[in-house]
Amino acid sequence: MFNMGGIITRVCNAIKKSLMMIILLDISICNASITGQGSLSAGLSADNKEIYKGVAIDYGLQSDSYMQIWSVTLNYDYSDAENRPSTTAGHQYLYNTSAISSGFDHEVKTPTPYIVWSTGADYRQSGELDAQGKRRYNWSSFTGPAFNKNIRQDISLGLNVIQGLQFVNNQYASNVTWDMQLTKRFSEVVLLDAKVEQECWDYKSDLIGDTCRDSYELEYNSTGSSTDLRISLGQTIMNEQVELLYGIELAYHPSSISRISIRSQKRNRSFQDIVETTDNSGVDSSLETSINIHSVSYSRQFSRISFNADLKKTIYEVGQSDSNIDGDSNSTGNTEELERSMSASYLLGSKICPSCSVEYQYRKSQQVLNNWVSRMLGIKYPLKKNWNGLLSLRQTIQDTGESFTSINFQLNYDGKPALVGR
Repeated sequence: MFNMGGIITRVCNAIKKSLMMIILLDISICNASITGQGSLSAGLSADNKEIYKGVAIDYGLQSDSYMQIWSVTLNYDYSDAENRPSTTAGHQYLYNTSAISSGFDHEVKTPTPYIVWSTGADYRQSGELDAQGKRRYNWSSFTGPAFNKNIRQDISLGLNVIQGLQFVNNQYASNVTWDMQLTKRFSEVVLLDAKVEQECWDYKSDLIGDTCRDSYELEYNSTGSSTDLRISLGQTIMNEQVELLYGIELAYHPSSISRISIRSQKRNRSFQDIVETTDNSGVDSSLETSINIHSVSYSRQFSRISFNADLKKTIYEVGQSDSNIDGDSNSTGNTEELERSMSASYLLGSKICPSCSVEYQYRKSQQVLNNWVSRMLGIKYPLKKNWNGLLSLRQTIQDTGESFTSINFQLNYDGKPALVGR
């Protein structure tokens, strides 16, 4: 026989918990403080043909309360010179294209302290045009629970399940991702993580096959007073093909004024990687593509000079059956990009402008479709409160011999976090 009294009691308790959660969520919404922060820049770029204008606005809101955390971001870029050869030529006219992007993230803290529910969405529309002459846009959304609990004082278990929808490269897709992570703490500075993950995609188009990707990874982390080390090793299985993944990251900071970082890794291609790939980049944007990244960066702060240098090599690996951008068979199918950059800032400290600084930037890029070298020399001067100005001269030379030169004037405003509501 059914115990109707027990069933009714459990139903009533469930309803009470649900009502209590709704009440607490309502209280948290009413009592939560909302913080906003924004930045603004406006400028002019003049070359030997025309004067170009542009504006960039960034603003964000965030709130953290007893029951929930949420944030909203908005980024808007405007440029009246979208038809100039800026993106492919590598020249920076301050504002290369018009674009708008927004994002929303929300996290609900349940009465159970180790379970949260996360939801998010983002949208981006750029000034670039597709083959049909329409502006490119991408969007994505996700929702799902996360479970994190300490099994012992030195061992924790995490489980995440995400259901998502995306529109990228004119294709609709839904995906389900779950991962489980086990963390062992050997000391305050040494951790060992074991992670299992599965990602499955379901495309609306019949031209793209649905697929799943399984990944297994073991990661070692060590944080010291002057050295941080991360070593990972794993494998991924997709379309019955097994591929080895690895990662080594070393950061050495002997003092607060200097730092050197070395990174070498081979990882899966993420959804964000695909969103950021444009058709004119010459890079295959399929999920089967894995990425090798090797980079070195160095920074040093002197009494008046701050210096930064970076070297990065990216290798996009595809399977034996893939084709290169010309459609021909390629034994390796690899695509390589190499970037070098250096920047320096010198504080003048003069009586006329004690806080003014001379800025210098150098960039050399070797991409699939173009190679170029860019240099910038300018002076940055502070204005009232959070305002500053930048007057610069930029020059870009392509490997074909074609060059671009522009004089740029820019005003910048960096806002501080401020309370905008409760």
